[in-house]
Amino acid sequence: MAFQIADRVKETTTTTGTGTFDLGGAVSQFQTFVAGIGNGNETYYSIEDPTGTDWEVGIGTVTSGAPDTLSRDTVISSSNGGSLVNFGAGEKVVFSTQPASKTFILSSDNTAVISNINASTLTAGTLDDARLSANVTLNNASTISTGTLDQDRLANSSITINGTGVSLGGSINVGDIEGVTAGDGLTGGGTTGAVTLNVGAGTGIDVTADAVAVDVSDFMTNGANNRIVTATGTDGMNAETNLTFDGSTLAVTGGATFTANVALGDLDYILMGPTGEYQIYHDHANGVSIISDADTGGKIRVQADNIDLTGPVVASSTVNAATFNGSGAGLTTLNASNLSSGTIPDARFPATIPTSSGANLTNLNASNVSSGTLPNARLSAVPNSVLDNSSITINGTGVSLGGSINVGDITGVTAGNGLTGGGTTGAVTLNVGAGTGVTVAADTVSIGQNVATSAAPTFQGLSINNTGGYGSMEMGGPSGAYIDMKSPFADDYDARIITTGSDLQLLGATNIPVKLGYGSSIKLATTATGISVTGTVVESSSLAYKENVQPLEFNEAIYNVNAVKYDRKDGSSKDEVGVIAEELYEVLPDLVECKDGKPDAVKYTKMTMYLLEALKKQNQEIQLLKEKLNG
Repeated sequence: MAFQIADRVKETTTTTGTGTFDLGGAVSQFQTFVAGIGNGNETYYSIEDPTGTDWEVGIGTVTSGAPDTLSRDTVISSSNGGSLVNFGAGEKVVFSTQPASKTFILSSDNTAVISNINASTLTAGTLDDARLSANVTLNNASTISTGTLDQDRLANSSITINGTGVSLGGSINVGDIEGVTAGDGLTGGGTTGAVTLNVGAGTGIDVTADAVAVDVSDFMTNGANNRIVTATGTDGMNAETNLTFDGSTLAVTGGATFTANVALGDLDYILMGPTGEYQIYHDHANGVSIISDADTGGKIRVQADNIDLTGPVVASSTVNAATFNGSGAGLTTLNASNLSSGTIPDARFPATIPTSSGANLTNLNASNVSSGTLPNARLSAVPNSVLDNSSITINGTGVSLGGSINVGDITGVTAGNGLTGGGTTGAVTLNVGAGTGVTVAADTVSIGQNVATSAAPTFQGLSINNTGGYGSMEMGGPSGAYIDMKSPFADDYDARIITTGSDLQLLGATNIPVKLGYGSSIKLATTATGISVTGTVVESSSLAYKENVQPLEFNEAIYNVNAVKYDRKDGSSKDEVGVIAEELYEVLPDLVECKDGKPDAVKYTKMTMYLLEALKKQNQEIQLLKEKLNG
């Protein structure tokens, strides 16, 4: 923003009050404020009303816009005693001016006339040397409060220090250093006066007036109460070769003795072994303490009510008061009487059962097998020949085997597509899987639902209702519904019924007409070019069906309807005759059917009624003409 004045700047304004002027455009032969002063610049302005009673001179800011404006920032003088004038209605003239109080003038001899200037009013800026005489005498040196005297002003001179004159003895050599900058590890510095540098204190370093010291407490967590090293003597810190700390891990080279508890956080480990493979830790979330061997995977899990062992356990003595959740596969020297439940797998028996284990026992009673199932592997040694001509007892009755038992090669039955069930052992059952539109009973498969017992059986997209003595079938999809009818020889549909929500369509395939009949007679059939009707097309017209019956007045507008000959755009027919629905709508709108608010179809059968009245009108006129001719 700059301060500008310009010649011949004058505009009108109708602004009232004490606010910013809305400028109404330049007076003839003058320029606007935006053109002369410039957008965003300040200028002097003067304004007066048409009577000259109210006026104002001030400083304002020009803003380009719609309309252009001139703010009233400072009032220099006015008819309101130097304050903003509250202008009334009417057109006023505002123009750029040069106030007398803001003007320097030249006398008749071209001397600048500047009066009442007091040196004390120089509150800012600097007087050029040319404005001062060659010799300036300072009555009081204390008045030099700022700035620096050049060296050549002091050469071979003397200054007074504390009342005593001191000879300078020549020029003052200041030197070539222009500034001192604090480098790495230092603070301070400067470019003038006495410059001071300081060592910068950091983590582990304390700096005082005359010393730099190492502060070990900076490396400890939470202050002195958690320190792991206490320095003694006058040194900053005693060296301990068996104790090292790298910022995250504390390492003890020799032995360590703790006289109090060692606290570790949840899931923090005590690691032992060359690579820390032996671990002790607590898992609070699962309520368990664990001793583990990362190499073997073995673990002892101590919980509130049991000890869980993972991996082989070798007990050289009796282990009591514990529940082992593992398989116990590694346990030895167990007493068989302790086995109160479970099954001993085959792998736990030796290949050859010793005599003491019952391998040579004879006369065993099969009734001792009171539960469970003998696996096939236990029977593989029994040859078919052993069972030939033998018998087994079923429900107390002896049944002859009649020969060998043929087990067969089938090992399992799997339910394929459309089936459920199956299995690999015992009695295997397969079932037909019920799906959409299919119901399955004990011995039947049915399509859909039982209409006789269901009020509203449903299929996918189809429902059948039987309510109130009437039957109905409903179906539909997001875009509507259709039914296709097809003969065995058709590639596509022969006929299709479609509903879209806005209309119902009955369509025949290409070259297949849609026919409607009564009894065995076809009365209406579609053709490639239209509709073929056999018989008479009638409309119900008995007075019994009508009310508000009124004569149809003759309308001369019927004479404005043009009969035309045309071809259909879809190529379905040529040389058709009829009228244009849009033209008929303009004169007889009740004969036109509209679609989406626009004329679409013509009610040709109703048009004959208007033609009938036109014929009657013409007949009347003919009769009048005959009477005149015969008169």
